[in-house]
Amino acid sequence: MFRRLVITVLGLAVLLSPAAVLAQDDCTADIRGTVKRKEAAENHTKYTVRIDVSLQTKCSVVRFDIVVIEEDRTGEKFEIRIPKKVRIRDSVSIAQKFSYKLKKGQSVADYRIEQKSCQACD
Repeated sequence: MFRRLVITVLGLAVLLSPAAVLAQDDCTADIRGTVKRKEAAENHTKYTVRIDVSLQTKCSVVRFDIVVIEEDRTGEKFEIRIPKKVRIRDSVSIAQKFSYKLKKGQSVADYRIEQKSCQACD
């Protein structure tokens, strides 16, 4: 499968409702993903998702997985995990642009974000 991942830190402050909270770590992060665009090209489809991370502290390292459920022409589904790490300093939120390409005939059936850890930094 042809996939390409492009992450661009935009540095946008936003207020978000909680999407994922991990209580066992020393900070709390809320993570939310929103599909912003779906572009069909000749041999692929590109999905653009905005990932927003919101914190209670001004310095944290957040690890999470973007889980994409792909569906092929036969209806078979595949789960792809893309691990990500975000370090946020001097802010309580950040936005990232996540682009995901699929071969023609495949589609994103669903996606979710699973937080792995949130560690406060000095």
